[in-house]
Amino acid sequence: MINNMASRAIAAALFAAWLPVAPGLAAGPKWEYAMQDGTDGRSRSVYARLAGEGPSYLWLACTRTIFEDERASQFTLTAAVAQRQFLGQSDTRGRTTVYWFDDQPPEASAWIYSDKYGKLIGEQAVRDFALRLTTAQKLKVELSNYRYESVKLDFQLDPNETKVIVDQFKRDCANLRSERI
Repeated sequence: MINNMASRAIAAALFAAWLPVAPGLAAGPKWEYAMQDGTDGRSRSVYARLAGEGPSYLWLACTRTIFEDERASQFTLTAAVAQRQFLGQSDTRGRTTVYWFDDQPPEASAWIYSDKYGKLIGEQAVRDFALRLTTAQKLKVELSNYRYESVKLDFQLDPNETKVIVDQFKRDCANLRSERI
């Protein structure tokens, strides 16, 4: 249930209005950046989104879910690729997803699939992925649909712009994680 709540929050934010967080962090023509506050005014989510070729997006998200009793919270960090084609659900082990940074050899890992997006989970895996984004000029991701047919997506990156976004994302997520309930 917790993962489902976080997934719904992330998916809702994907279609929300995207605004720069602060002056000087102009996201440029590619990256968009947003923070979402809860009804109590405290930060709950941080999102960075990059448009890819065709109707696709690469996004980074960190969310903090505070439970009803307000004594406990859960922090979730994800990287995901969303597109228009229906991919179907994966089981909790995920589906193998292949991706390439620049002209490097392909890498594969298990991503969780839901409807029209696949997401990489696990804090260290997402941190490593985000760090690799900061030096890459292109990223190719090969998702697979419920019939295991490939869906290939390309993203163009500006390493300087991406580094600014990823650094801001890391700072904001660290603040979100350390904020007291």
